[in-house]
Amino acid sequence: MDDMLRNLTNSAPQIRLIVVETLENLGPDAYAQAPVVMERLADSDPIVRWAATRALGRINGKPVPGEIEALARTLRDRDLSVRMEAALTLEAFAEQAAAAVPELVRQVNVGDADVRIGVLHALGAIRKNGPQVVPVAARALSHPDRRVRRAAAETIGRFGADARLALDALAQAARDGDADVRRFASEALLNIPPR
Repeated sequence: MDDMLRNLTNSAPQIRLIVVETLENLGPDAYAQAPVVMERLADSDPIVRWAATRALGRINGKPVPGEIEALARTLRDRDLSVRMEAALTLEAFAEQAAAAVPELVRQVNVGDADVRIGVLHALGAIRKNGPQVVPVAARALSHPDRRVRRAAAETIGRFGADARLALDALAQAARDGDADVRRFASEALLNIPPR
C-alpha cells in the first residue's frame, strides 16, 4: 500500500489518477487513506481533482476531520465537473456535511445551472440552517432554468417551518409554467406546519 500511495505525487497525472481510482474501488477499506486522497483535491490536473472528490464520497461513510471543509472549498474549483462532483459528494454525506452549508449557500445563485441544482440538492439533504438556506433558495425560484426552480422548490420543502420564510416566493412558484415546479412549491406550502 505504501508503494502505491507514493505514486499519488508522481509527476504523471495518469498515475495519480490510477491510484485515486484504486483507492475508490477499495471503498471503506481505504478509509484510512482518505487524508491523502483529500490532498489530491488541490491536484494540478482537473481529472485527478474530480476523481479525488468522487473517491472521498465512496470510501467514507463518515467524513474524516477537515474533509467537509475541503469539499466545500472544492465548490469553487475552476473546473465545472469538479464543482458538480463536490456538490454530489456533500449531498451523499447529508447531515454530516453541515459545515459546508455556508459555502453551499454562497454557491446557490452563482454560475452554471447544473452546479446550482447540485448545490440545492446538497442543501436539501443536509437540512440544517434553514433561516440561512431558505431565503437564498427562494431567490432561485425565479431562475430562468426550470430545473433550477424545481430544485429550489424541492429544497425549500425539506425545511418544514423554515419554509415560511419563502411563503411569497412559493406562492408565486405554485403558479409556475412548469408542472414540477408547481408541484414541489405546492408540497412545500402544504408541509409548512400551522403556527
